[in-house]
Amino acid sequence: MIEDTLIEDGVLRVILKGPYEPDRAPGYFRGVVDELRKAGLHKVLLDGRGFKDKLSIMDRFAIGTMFSSLGPLNIKIAIVGNKRLVLPDRFVENVATNRGVALKVTTDIEEALSWLRAGPKETAAPKKTV
Repeated sequence: MIEDTLIEDGVLRVILKGPYEPDRAPGYFRGVVDELRKAGLHKVLLDGRGFKDKLSIMDRFAIGTMFSSLGPLNIKIAIVGNKRLVLPDRFVENVATNRGVALKVTTDIEEALSWLRAGPKETAAPKKTV
């Protein structure tokens, strides 16, 4: 699933290819978060334009919840996919942001990079009030 990783201008870029493996995805992304922390970075671009698979609504929901299940991340995540994979309502983005994850889904890599560069370096999940 992860073909390559590289660091460009303070952003960890992860190139994703091949079939989506739902059972292995959390481990892959935990590794991405670990690599971010080791490098002292707070921004990641997941480039999924090489995916050819269709994702079910449950796969999309699982992707959206996966990041929040890893604990407080304090990172910004941009996912770039091809037009066939990114739903117009950006379901994955909505699921993730509703769980306090700073995540953007788009088909435009420049839009993703612009979003990552804008705003604070660290993005914390909203604080819960009692």
